[in-house]
Amino acid sequence: MKSILITSSILIVLVAALRPLLRGRIDPRMQYALWLIVALRLLVPVELASSAYSALALLERAEEPARVVEAIGQAALPAQSYDSAYAQVIEQYRKQGTDTAQLTPRDLMDIDTQARELMRGPTLAELAAKCARPVWLGGTALMAAWFLLVNLRLRRKLGRAELIEIEESCGLPVFVSGALPSPCLCGVFRPAVFVTPAAAEDPDRMRHVLAHETTHYRHRDHWWALVRCLCLCLYWFNPLVWWAAAMSRQDC
Repeated sequence: MKSILITSSILIVLVAALRPLLRGRIDPRMQYALWLIVALRLLVPVELASSAYSALALLERAEEPARVVEAIGQAALPAQSYDSAYAQVIEQYRKQGTDTAQLTPRDLMDIDTQARELMRGPTLAELAAKCARPVWLGGTALMAAWFLLVNLRLRRKLGRAELIEIEESCGLPVFVSGALPSPCLCGVFRPAVFVTPAAAEDPDRMRHVLAHETTHYRHRDHWWALVRCLCLCLYWFNPLVWWAAAMSRQDC
């Protein structure tokens, strides 16, 4: 997971930096296709071939940041106060029949060491390892439920749409719905074009709308939208993935 996060983040920043440089110089479809590389890195859990000059290798060679991260991870959270831990150790000595009034300096040092051990809770690294997976899965489930709810609400709005006949077939069923603010291509496995009543009443506007939506269909943008949703569900915690989704939609 660490390798995927680092390499995908570098790819996102790289593609974002190339966008203004490539705009107008290469085919827009090629520019849009660059996001496929990012999506594959996010969705295909395969470790890239290790290289002495790879970004991951260079990051791992940065000893000082690595030591800082390790030190932070090894920082322990207090499980209880020193006084509480000290009293607990003394109580154990008493249960063993030891007269606490006659403890030697060495005994007191041992009690102090045991009390400090009892104070020590889980480290940040241990806590992260324990909680990271449930938090990630919970966030993924919430994001998936949100996307599903949004699409179900849209489907419900479009349920009353009326199928219409058009003079020139565009290869897709066309519906009219007054519940939409603007025309759209909807559906993954059975896509259809949905237009507003105002667009359906104007032949010129209707021609432009159908040209626009069928272009989305030819470019398989309905599948791209599904890929974006999947990436956002799995990497909801990474702001760079949200940024990449927004930029890829603009390129679309």
